[in-house]
Formats: sequence, structure tokens, C-alpha cells
Amino acid sequence: EFLSTTFSPELHWLISQGWAIALVHVRGGGEGGVSWHNAARGAAQKSTSVRDFIACVRGLQRRGLAVGRSTAVHAVSAGAAICMASLHLEEEGGVGKNVPLFRAAALRAPFLDLLGVLTNPELPLVHHDAEEWGEPRGSPEDYRHLAKFSPYENLSNVRGRFPDLFLSGCADDPFAPWWNALKYVAQARA
Repeated sequence: EFLSTTFSPELHWLISQGWAIALVHVRGGGEGGVSWHNAARGAAQKSTSVRDFIACVRGLQRRGLAVGRSTAVHAVSAGAAICMASLHLEEEGGVGKNVPLFRAAALRAPFLDLLGVLTNPELPLVHHDAEEWGEPRGSPEDYRHLAKFSPYENLSNVRGRFPDLFLSGCADDPFAPWWNALKYVAQARA
């Protein structure tokens, strides 16, 4: 979903309440050109999008436009994978040990169980977006990269630093099935 910069009554209200709003494009679309987008395609390069996201949020925080304990994010579909993967991948780099990246996340139709979806041949994303995410069914290397990246597979790595979450699934979304949100929440609560 393209990040629209047109007038939004919802965002206008948040701004009137003192919020700062930043729209972050992390290689999901073509906003930075084809080569920019392609630099984050495939299982081995997918974490590039996460590093972009972390850099954007930390940049806003360094400039005083956001505070870790007050930062909220909103993401749709694959954008949710990027946001939630940032929680465990940032920790690996030693950046986020003391200051949380964000306090709350609202995720719509979140794509969080990458391996559960991308290894299920009954789901259209397996055939539709292999160039974007890799081929975990046919490539052990792609499987390993996605297992390291996937928010669902790495839930145990974010215990104690978990943001407040609002997840909503879509009953008719063939790319991010509704059960993705339920499975993630059930595992997070376990």
C-alpha cells in the first residue's frame, strides 16, 4: 500500500493533539527508484528494509521529533514484518538495549509468520512474491535468512521489550491471512 501524503482527517486530528507524523518508505514501493527497491529484495537482503526502518526511527528520535517511550508505529501487511523484525534485529546490533525503538504498534493485516506463509503452497504469496521474499521451500539458505528475520520465529528474542500492540486481520486477504495475527498474538502471550 502506497503511503499517501494527501490530507487525512485522522492524521490532522493527531497533529492537532501534538503528535508528530512521519511517513517512512522502507523499500516496499518504488519511491526511491527500481535499484533502491531491488537492493532489499530476496531473503538475504530483506533485513536492509529493517535497517532502513531503524535508521528512520532513530533519526527522528535523535532530532527530538520522537521519543522511544512515546513513539508509535502503524504498518500494513509486509510493513508489519519490517516493524516487528526491527525489535529483535536492532538488539543484535546492540543499538536498542536501553531505549525502546517504539512503544506501541498498530498493525493491519500483518504479515508476521513469514515461514508459515511462504512454505505453504496453498497460499498465493508463495507463487506471487518469491522474488521479493525468497524461496524458503526450495532453498535452505533462503529458509535460514527468513528464519532469522521473521517476527514470529523470533518472538522469544523480544521478551521484556515488547510494545503495546493492536493487530487486525482481514478475512479476505490472501497474502497476509487473518490467522497470521492470531498466531502471533497467541505465541506472544505464551
